[in-house]
Amino acid sequence: MNDPKPSHGKVGPAPSAAERNALKRRGHALKAHLTMGRAGLSDAFVHEVDEALRLQGLIKVRIAAEDAAATRQYAAELAAKAEGHMVQVVGRVALLYRPGSKKDRKGAKS
Repeated sequence: MNDPKPSHGKVGPAPSAAERNALKRRGHALKAHLTMGRAGLSDAFVHEVDEALRLQGLIKVRIAAEDAAATRQYAAELAAKAEGHMVQVVGRVALLYRPGSKKDRKGAKS
């Protein structure tokens, strides 16, 4: 029942280890797109993350948490609510991914 890599609704399966490594390489050059403030995982913040994932597919989110464990917990919860996958957490920055974004579809057509 407690699957460590759950599938989040219509997102599809979690990326494989090779895909995850490729996403980490892509995400290395990204700047944090959004910052979670004191309001925490509000509906408005989740909506913004959802929209950014829909458009970009791969984003970094800065998370205001007290420690590494809390950061990881918030990142996992945010990924689940925004129908994405948590790829990596470094410090207080999470790398989130959603396959099939507009950016991914444009690249596939070219």
